[in-house]
Amino acid sequence: MNSTPALEHERALIVAQQALAAGSGILSCVGGKLKRVFCFENGSLIFAASNVIEEQLEEYLVKRKVISRGQRVVAQKEAEEAGQKLLSYLTSKGIVKTDDMKRAQTDHFRDLLFQSLLRPDIELTFDRGRPDLTGQIATEVSAFDLILDYTAAYPENLDDVRTRIGPPDMRPAKVERAARLVDDRPLPATVEHVLRSSDGDTELGEIVEQSPESAPDTLRAAYALLLLGVIEPAKAAKDEALSELAQDKASREETVARLNNAMGADHYAILGVEQTASADDVREAYYVLARRFHPDRFRAGALQDLLPRVESYFTQVTEAYNTLHDAERREVYNEELAGFKSEADKKQEAEQDLTSLARQNYAQAKVLINKRRKNEAVVFLENAIEQDDTKPLYFLELGTVLLQNPRRRPDAERHLKRALELEPTNPKGYAGLGELYARAKKKAEAAEMYRQALNWDPDNPEYEEALKAVTGGGRKKGLFG
Repeated sequence: MNSTPALEHERALIVAQQALAAGSGILSCVGGKLKRVFCFENGSLIFAASNVIEEQLEEYLVKRKVISRGQRVVAQKEAEEAGQKLLSYLTSKGIVKTDDMKRAQTDHFRDLLFQSLLRPDIELTFDRGRPDLTGQIATEVSAFDLILDYTAAYPENLDDVRTRIGPPDMRPAKVERAARLVDDRPLPATVEHVLRSSDGDTELGEIVEQSPESAPDTLRAAYALLLLGVIEPAKAAKDEALSELAQDKASREETVARLNNAMGADHYAILGVEQTASADDVREAYYVLARRFHPDRFRAGALQDLLPRVESYFTQVTEAYNTLHDAERREVYNEELAGFKSEADKKQEAEQDLTSLARQNYAQAKVLINKRRKNEAVVFLENAIEQDDTKPLYFLELGTVLLQNPRRRPDAERHLKRALELEPTNPKGYAGLGELYARAKKKAEAAEMYRQALNWDPDNPEYEEALKAVTGGGRKKGLFG
């Protein structure tokens, strides 16, 4: 189960920031009943834990055959009798060498962290402070090295890497405040090359071409250094881009239309150029769109509610630019675009047309809901479901709108339950049913739904307050919520 590029990128940034800030604290990763915690100290990962038995280090040692299952059972009993933690007991008795324990910890913690960054159903929060690890064996893995290891493998698709870096004519420059991260540290050849070449004048495309290593490895090294804040786009280019962003603003109507038209569009349609467009035409089209629809312009102000859709759209724009500006990639793309369409392809296209139409109906419904024209929104949501009945979001939105109308509550309940059948881990569906039952004075049913919502979103204060309102109390929290 892979995360979306934008979401996974933001999560990787959380780890990268610990390296830059030499941060200390606890990164909590929660998804349903799963909870993992990662303890950082001075920019290094020193400990991790999971509430899932199969993910605990003791089980990992057995799987790696560092100890046998029989040894674990005996050692667990003896450790409890001695009042010690099992891992400390294993090393103190020489059952596992300290170096072997730390190597196993390092590999296990790295795997758990990378899984957490990639899973879309896990939410991450970071709380600053110094964790208490009394009685635990701590290891030390630099967050800098974690990011290098992570970007060497993820995201798996190289186009996603290119998208996150930006256009190949970006000119990276070294960041002085982050120089300490690379001082006196052995670096891979690709990282050294990118770092040495990042003078603020040389384009990234040229840096990749001149690299002694492969282009994919060099691009991943550049992505790692950008994440870590060791390099950044040259200041002059950033200032110019920000100035242009401030001068050229798009209206809501234009933005929504642009987002709707981008659904299912090919790279040429995304950029608004012909297939005969030159590389310069492609570049100009990209910068025109960047000036008007860059996500940074939507992080505040009246159009802030469109930010998630704009981020997804701009990922399409950047991918289109990176493909069409590169002659070899463009040739391959054109061949794919002109490929023979079988009957199955045509059927798929028809389904995609309906899916696209459903998205447009849903987008229009959201606009109407924001304008408090909910009765009109219901029609568009019903159309969206008729065109594509596989999206839990459509059922959730329709159920949420209908529950406010006493005469439509049976319909609201049906749609909310259908949303949960399609996506049983979504806390909003349970919360919607909780509100519906609360309005109908069914307090026991409402309480059960709010508890279910809190199972999937343990720290949501709105669900806590709603549960208190129908029960007069809250819920008990354990070690992992």
